[in-house]
Amino acid sequence: MKWILVFFIFINAIASKGQWVFKKVDNGFDDPYRIAYTSIDNSGYLKMERYNGKLLLYLVSDENTFCGESVESDVSLFFKNEWKRYSTSSNVSVDKDIVWLVDDLFEATDEFISHFNAASKIKIRIRSESCEPLIYEFSMLNSSKAFQFMK
Repeated sequence: MKWILVFFIFINAIASKGQWVFKKVDNGFDDPYRIAYTSIDNSGYLKMERYNGKLLLYLVSDENTFCGESVESDVSLFFKNEWKRYSTSSNVSVDKDIVWLVDDLFEATDEFISHFNAASKIKIRIRSESCEPLIYEFSMLNSSKAFQFMK
């Protein structure tokens, strides 16, 4: 019996790693709000958060700093055995650890949202003139549920 319990705990830990997590946050000061994120081994995370009526999508790096005030971002979404690529100029935070990929997912194209919700993984490449490119890859498991939760 003990082995069965250990097995299920182990399987649950593996299954929950690398998928979108979504929850309501109540910090005791602000009105409760919703967040959704997916992470990779403590080196960074991709997050959706509402701000001033917009749904932001941004990348946070725990290991690297991004160069410049603006960078070029390449987002590749993998689904149906092919990559769908999107590129944009993105702003960087003052601390150089955040890149805002999409200013408002509510205003994104239907095509992008469809690919975002159907993708099994996402790769993000951050490029600037003064630094080497940085590449991040995240699981998109439960991205559709996370997007619906954030609406």
